[in-house]
Amino acid sequence: MDENAIIKQKAKIKLTDKYGDLLTSDHVYGYIPYEDISSNVINAFVALEDKRFFTHKGIDYYRTAGALIHNIRSGKIKEGGSTITQQLAKNTMLSSEKTLSRKIKEMALAGKIEKKFTKEEILEMNLNAIYYGNGIYGIDSACHNYFGKEPSELTPAEGAFLAGIVKNPSKYSPAKDSKAVSERKNLVLKLMKEQNFITETEYEDGLAYAYTEPARKPDPARSYFVSAIHEAADILGISEEEVIRSDYVIHTFYDPAAQTAVFSSFESGEYTDYNKDGVAADYTALLTDNKTGGIIAYYSTTNDNVFTFRRSPASAIKPILVYAPAIEQGIITEKSVFNDEKSVFNGYSPKNYGDVYYGMITADKALAKSVNTVAVRILEQTGVENSVQFAEKAGLKFNDSDKNHLAIALGGMTYGVTLPELTESYMTLASMGKHKNATFIRSVSTGDGSAIYTQIDKQTRAFSAATAYIVTDMLKKTVTDGTARKLLGFPFEIAAKTGTAESSTGNGNSDAWNISYTTADTLCIWYGAARGSAMDTTGGNYPTLLAADIRRKIKAPEKNLFDEPMTVAEYEIDAYALNNDGKLYLSTRYTPSVYREKGHFAIENAPSEPSPYFDLTEIEFDFSVEGDKTLFSVSSPSPFRYKLIERNLRTREVKEYDGVPEFLPNDKEKNTIYSYYLGVYCENEFLGYTPNKLQFT
Repeated sequence: MDENAIIKQKAKIKLTDKYGDLLTSDHVYGYIPYEDISSNVINAFVALEDKRFFTHKGIDYYRTAGALIHNIRSGKIKEGGSTITQQLAKNTMLSSEKTLSRKIKEMALAGKIEKKFTKEEILEMNLNAIYYGNGIYGIDSACHNYFGKEPSELTPAEGAFLAGIVKNPSKYSPAKDSKAVSERKNLVLKLMKEQNFITETEYEDGLAYAYTEPARKPDPARSYFVSAIHEAADILGISEEEVIRSDYVIHTFYDPAAQTAVFSSFESGEYTDYNKDGVAADYTALLTDNKTGGIIAYYSTTNDNVFTFRRSPASAIKPILVYAPAIEQGIITEKSVFNDEKSVFNGYSPKNYGDVYYGMITADKALAKSVNTVAVRILEQTGVENSVQFAEKAGLKFNDSDKNHLAIALGGMTYGVTLPELTESYMTLASMGKHKNATFIRSVSTGDGSAIYTQIDKQTRAFSAATAYIVTDMLKKTVTDGTARKLLGFPFEIAAKTGTAESSTGNGNSDAWNISYTTADTLCIWYGAARGSAMDTTGGNYPTLLAADIRRKIKAPEKNLFDEPMTVAEYEIDAYALNNDGKLYLSTRYTPSVYREKGHFAIENAPSEPSPYFDLTEIEFDFSVEGDKTLFSVSSPSPFRYKLIERNLRTREVKEYDGVPEFLPNDKEKNTIYSYYLGVYCENEFLGYTPNKLQFT
C-alpha cells in the first residue's frame, strides 16, 4: 500500500498559458481536515455509499454478496458493492476498470487502510480525493464552487446534493439535468432520514430545497481551466478525474491579455440579457487564433462541457452550409439574383424574420440581411447531402436525420453545433478555406517533462481560397449593411454573421449568435435560454454588442485587410441589368453611378459582357410636323429621364421641358432653324445630351 498516494490527496494537474506560466483556478482548492467538514456532508455520504461504514473492517460482506448476486443475474459487472474505504483505495491507487482482479486488489487494500487509519481519517481522505464534476476536485473546491460556502457550513440538503452527484458527475450535473439532480438529492435525504441522520423537519426542508448557483466571486480562468481538462481527458483517453489526479502538465494556448479582455466584458454586467420575467440568459465567448487554431480565451456563464453542449446554430450556419458550397461549385456568385417572396419548397414554407420580404435581391444582400427564403432556395439547388459534405470538411457535424430536409439551411438540426465546431468552420473562411481544429491544448507532458501529446498542425482543404474570400467579402457586408452593424467603426476589416433561433414555446428566442473574424482571430458569441426560459435578444443585439466590446479590448490584427487570392478579381457590374434581367453585365462608361456595383468573383465565373443599357447613342428620338403640331417620340430600353431642349438658332433662345411632351404647338418663327435634343438623366444624375435634331420653319 502506497500511503503517500492517499494521505492529503490533492489535485496534481498543472496548466500553463501560452508563455509557459502556471495557470491557476479556484476549481482546485486545498486539503480539508475532518473536523472542518460539516457532519451533514459526512452523514450524506455514509447514508448513500456505506451505511455500515463505522462498523465494518473495510469490506461490507452483506453489500458485496448482494452486488455479486445482481451481477450474476445481469451477466456482467454492474455493481461493485464498494465501501467508502474501497472507494478510497480505487480513487487513489487503482484504475477505474471493472474487472475481478482490480476488485480483489481493492478489497485487499481496503483491509490495509482500515488497519492503518481511523474511520474519520478515511472519510477525510476520501472526501478530499473525490471528483465532483465540472472540473471540480476535492470537498473544498466542491463547496466553494457549488455553494459559495466553506465545507463546515453545508446544510443537510446541500450535503445530500454533493453525495448524490458523485456516482456519475456528468449525468447528475446541475448544468445538464436539474431534475435528475433533485431526484438524486431526494433519494439521499430519504436514506439519511431512515438512518436517523436527520429529523422529519430537516427531511421536509431538504425536499423543498432547489439548487441555485451561488453569487460567488467570478474566477477569470474557470471556464478555460475546466474545458482544457475536458479536452485533455478526451485526447488521453482517460477520465477527467484521472487527469486532475495526474502529475501531467497541460500546455495551453491561454492568452492572459485576451482572457482578461473577455472576462472584463462579462464582469461588467452590461451585456447580460434579462427577459420580461427577469431571468438572465446564459452567454459564452470563445476566441481563437486563426494561425494555430488555438483557443486563446474562453469564458461562459454556464458549467456545460463546451465540447458536448450543442445548440441550434440558426442562421449562423448559412455561410458554411449554404453559400460556400454553392459558390464553390459555381452554382451562384455573390451577385446572383433571387426573388425573395413567400415560397413553398416541397411542403416546407420558411419565413423571414419579422415576415419581411425584399423582392428581387442579390445573394450578398440576402446573406447580409439573413434572408431565409433565399438560403433555402440555394440549398435546394445545391442539394442537402452535397452541401453537408462541404460543411463537414469545415468542421461541422451532422446527424443522419439532418440530411433529409431543407430546414437545415436555417439551422434546423437534430442536436445542433458546439461552439468549437462553429468557430472552426468560420476560422476555415478566415484561413483561405483550410480547416484546422479549435483546441485549448498545445501539448501535454509528464511532471518530469516527457511529452505524451503534441498538437499536430493539421490543415485540410474544405473550400478553395476563392470561395473563402468571396464568402468573407459577403460577410463584410453583414457588418456594413446587414444584421451585424454594431461591429462598425473598427479600423480593420471584420466579417461576421448573426443567428437567432426561436424558442419552441413561441414566446421568445432560445439561441442567439454572433461569429466574427479578422485576419488574426475568430470570435464566437452565444447567448441562450439554456435553462428553458426564453430570452428576448437576437443575434444582432447583445451578441454583437458583446463581440464589439471584446474587440475593442483585445489586440488589433497586424493586417487590416483580408488577402485577395490570385484566383479572385473585383469587377464593376451593372446592377440595373442584374435586378431587371437577372444577368451579369459589366458596367460601361454610360452606366450611372447609382447602378455601378462592385463584387468579387472567381475568375472562371466572372462576367465578361458589357451592359447593353444606358448607351445614349441607342436612344431613338425623333419629331415630325403635322399641321399646327410638332410631334415627338422617344424610346430606350434604359430607365432614362429626359428634358426636351428647344433652341432658336437665330435668337439663341432656349426653352426646356421636363420630360418629352407628346407634341408642341407649331407656332415657330418663319424662316428660322430650331434644334431639338434631349438632356438625359438617370435618377438625379445627368448623363449627357442626345445629338441635335433640326427643324426648318
